[in-house]
Amino acid sequence: ANYAALGTVGGIAVISGAGTPIAVVRASATQYRAFSLICPHAGTTVAISGTGFRCPNHGATFNASGAWTGGERTTGLAEFTVASNTTAGTLTITS
Repeated sequence: ANYAALGTVGGIAVISGAGTPIAVVRASATQYRAFSLICPHAGTTVAISGTGFRCPNHGATFNASGAWTGGERTTGLAEFTVASNTTAGTLTITS
C-alpha cells in the first residue's frame, strides 16, 4: 500500500529509508526484483526513466531487469534478494 506503483506488473518504486537507494520492480504477479540505484560506473544515484533506469551523470541506461542497455558502461545494476509475504503484504530485501 505504501508503494502504489508495485500494484501493477512492470511498476517500479524507489524504496526510502534504506542506506543504499533501492528500486523495486514488480516483475510478475508473484515476483519482485530489487536493484541498487548506485551507478556501477560513476557512483551516481540512478533515476527511474520510463520502464527502466538512467544515470543522470553520464547517460548509461538499464532496463527493468537491471541489465545495461546503453551509454558509458557494460555492467548492470547490483541486484538484491527479495522475499514477498503476500499475506502480510510485505517485501523483505537482503543483499
